[in-house]
Formats: sequence, structure tokens, C-alpha cells
Amino acid sequence: MVDEDLLNDLKERMSAGAGNSSVEGTQKVFEFFKQIAEENKEMQDELATLNLLVQIVITDIGKKFWLKVKDGKIEYGEGEVQDPTFIFSTTWTLAFDMMLGKVDATAEYMAGNISIEGSVADAMSFQGIIELAMEIFQDLIK
Repeated sequence: MVDEDLLNDLKERMSAGAGNSSVEGTQKVFEFFKQIAEENKEMQDELATLNLLVQIVITDIGKKFWLKVKDGKIEYGEGEVQDPTFIFSTTWTLAFDMMLGKVDATAEYMAGNISIEGSVADAMSFQGIIELAMEIFQDLIK
């Protein structure tokens, strides 16, 4: 079961917005992704065939995170990784809003507010994971 304290923390972060949340809270979003990957059949099906190593660069505050999807599991951490599938770069506010499903990443990419180095198709798969995770999140907090 997804940790109830984690759900409450994410709910508070969504309400507070990026300006009132620390960048370190990004890893709490990743922890939520990891937990639902372990227990949600729909998420497991989504992840089953993916093999991604995503480098996330928060340009305006100089932070880097990574998220790995392999064998239906999610791992994550802070820092730089070697040979990412793609590099996703944007500002803290946009990264925060994207991870919590508050903005359309495709529209932001087309507007030039998000940059992707590497496979755009893999970036779209990553966006699909985020969208599904946020659907599951909304179901869990009802």
C-alpha cells in the first residue's frame, strides 16, 4: 500500500505550489512512482516493457536528478548519470508542475520551455508514466 504520509505530503505540495516546496521534495514524487510501480497492476503493465534512464536537469537552480525504469521497477536519485536514455531540462517550477501532472509537457516542449536531448519517443513514454501516476494519485486521495 502506498504510504499514507507520502500521499498527504504530495497533496500538500500540490496545494502549496513550486514556490513553497523544496526541490528535494522531487524525490518524494519519485518515491510515490516507485511505490505504485510495486503494487498497481496498471502501472506495472505500463512499465513492463520500458527501459529508461532519465536525467532531469533543473536549469534555474543547478540540480540534477535521475529516474530509472527497468524490469517493471523504478529507481531514482539525485546527481548525474552516465548514458541516459534522454536528458530532460527545464526550470524548477515547470519540472514541479510536470511531475505533479499540472501542465501539459508536450505543449511546454513545443513552446520551448522544456528541452529534450535524446529520444523524444522515450520522453513521451516517460510522460505517460507521469500521467498514469497522477491518475492513480487522484484515485488514492478521493
